[in-house]
Amino acid sequence: MKWVEVIISCNKDNVEDVSVELLDAGATGTQIIDPNEIKNMINELSKQEYADDRLIPKTGFQVIAYYNLNQNLVLIKKKYKEKISTQIVDDVNWKDNWKKYYVAFNITESIRIIPSWDKQLVENKLDIIMEPGMAFGTGTHETTKLCAKLLEEYIVDKDKVIDVGCGTGILSIIAKKLGASEVTAIDIDDSAVKTTNENIIINETPKVNVVLGELKDIKESKKYNIIIANIVSDIIIKLTPDFKNYLVKEGKIICSGIILSRKDDVVNSLKTNGFTIIDIKTDNEWVAIVAHA
Repeated sequence: MKWVEVIISCNKDNVEDVSVELLDAGATGTQIIDPNEIKNMINELSKQEYADDRLIPKTGFQVIAYYNLNQNLVLIKKKYKEKISTQIVDDVNWKDNWKKYYVAFNITESIRIIPSWDKQLVENKLDIIMEPGMAFGTGTHETTKLCAKLLEEYIVDKDKVIDVGCGTGILSIIAKKLGASEVTAIDIDDSAVKTTNENIIINETPKVNVVLGELKDIKESKKYNIIIANIVSDIIIKLTPDFKNYLVKEGKIICSGIILSRKDDVVNSLKTNGFTIIDIKTDNEWVAIVAHA
């Protein structure tokens, strides 16, 4: 299937605003490219043949979004002018593009991410195989790493988990392998749902239910121990009043995708809606927050 790939150059102060604007314009999802993240990843790679400096954006932060071919992008193109680039991409070639620099790596000390084309490297039960597909969330970004570490710290055996904006399903699968009895993975992007289902199969992680839709499409009568929301600040803030309806007493929310400058906005929203902040962790310019109901 062919898509329109839109790349907008921006800075760390407006990266979330750009991301939300692209979603509002009909993007199937957005990915924030942090040049520091890519530099760190390249420095950590043991296979130097993958350490290609050409992958580092020369213009700073970038937001990437994908649209259907018939999507009207006139207003987006007009607003961003010289800061925007577009091209037609075919998801058939997606995996081959990722192979340029996506290799096995540790997302935490005990959890290792292995690309599907290197699955022969799997050695233990916390090795997770990832097929990137057209969805976002390969484990290399600071926000995903923060969430993975917090899941290790806070998940309890037999917990029930919701993963809002599951992308590739990476955090859902991590939660299941860490002992969750069941996981509900939600995304508004059908390509994310498809990729998550593929990753569930190759990781042999049953009882991960994948839902195409939004949080409101899940019945509030069923309560969960943990909600993961690795999205963007504005959407977290928008959903905060609803989160409590899905949690058991003192159930926890792990939220990330938050740029450092928006930390206080998210903290204030959580507190206003009756949550107690119990943990805040940072990695470079990114923040993850844990709160309980």
